[in-house]
Formats: sequence, C-alpha cells, structure tokens
Amino acid sequence: MGAYQQKECCAPATDVNDVVGSEAALMLIDELIAERALQPLTDAEIGIVENTWKQVAGLGVETVGVILFKHIFTIAPDALGLFAFRKEPNVKTYETPGLRAHGVRVVTTVGAAVDGLRNLPALVPVLQELAIKHVGYGVLPEHYEVVGKALMLTLKDGLGAAFTERVQVPWAKVWHTISKTMIDAQAPVLCEKKAEEAEAEEAAASAVVAAQAPAEAGAPAPAQL
Repeated sequence: MGAYQQKECCAPATDVNDVVGSEAALMLIDELIAERALQPLTDAEIGIVENTWKQVAGLGVETVGVILFKHIFTIAPDALGLFAFRKEPNVKTYETPGLRAHGVRVVTTVGAAVDGLRNLPALVPVLQELAIKHVGYGVLPEHYEVVGKALMLTLKDGLGAAFTERVQVPWAKVWHTISKTMIDAQAPVLCEKKAEEAEAEEAAASAVVAAQAPAEAGAPAPAQL
C-alpha cells in the first residue's frame, strides 16, 4: 500500500508477499498497487468493496480484528508498543480481552469507512478527527503503510481465491483515500508537536547551563604556581 509517498523519512516498507497468509490469491506487487491506487474510485469499484467487506465481516468482527493484528505485528513487531493492551499477559496469544476489544473497534471503523465511501464529504471529517486523536497515541505517517498492508492480507485471508486483481485494486484505492486523508490531517499537529518538543528541549538545556553558571562563578580560582 505504498500509494502515499512520505515527505519525510519513514520506516522501510515490508513487501506484502513476505507475510504469511492465504496462498489462494496472488498479491499484486507494491509498485503496481501504488500506481493504480492513485486513480479515481469508480461506483462499480465501491460496489466491489462493499460486497467483499460484507463477506469478510461475515467471519465476525472479533475474528477479523485478530487476523488484522496478527498481520500488523508480523509486519511491524514494534507496533505493539503503541497499544494499551501491550501490557496484557500473553498478549501474543491474541486471546487477551484488550487486544480483541481493540480489534473489534478497528474493524468497526473500517466498516464505517466502507459505508461512507459514497458520501466522502461526511466521511472525511470523521477520518480527520480520528487521525488527530491518534497523534496522542504516537501514531506516525509510516504506520499507515503497515496497517494498509495488514488490511490487504486480512482481506486475502477472508476472501481466498476471490481476492483477485479486480478486488485488490479498489481496496488499494480505498486505503489510499483513507490514509492520505488521515496523514494530511495529522501533518500540522505533528509539526506543532515537534516544535513544542524542540522548544522544551532547548528550555531544559538552557536551565542546565544557567544552573551550572553560579557554581562555576563561585568556584575557587586555580592555585598559581
């Protein structure tokens, strides 16, 4: 899901095909997906996304959430540190209540986004608010790449042989729309946060220098030989 190119450096992308999943469908390479995801989403493609999401969601939102998180942590193990459920004992069993509850929320949000594809003016503010909220959780632009790939692999697991190019391309367009909207919303907030952190670091450094100055001023002069 490399459709959105970052202006700043970010973590290197992991090839979708490096992640273990259903082998029933051949995944398109990142370069092809990235190019085609930039094209407009048609009404017919929205219909494909709606229908395939119903099929996947039919597995159960909790089940889909667990599959999604398995792929996220396979692609980016360190991402676990972003979630409150990281401290749950045996969290990597994917059976803990916090992980499963969070998975349900994520899958429900994806479903709401799918439902809103035919009314983007109403969907965009919801995505923007969600993006800004997640800045406080430590979510950065490069994390959307990880989630996008995990989502595609989750869809592949749920649809099997039906996850053809005809389905993959519309979903790539959908994730491009979602991720770009959210990344753009985060940009000014992240810039402000970065500036505040730099200002705080500068103030802390100045305080250290100021604290050392009186001590140095009062120190006895070195003995003259």
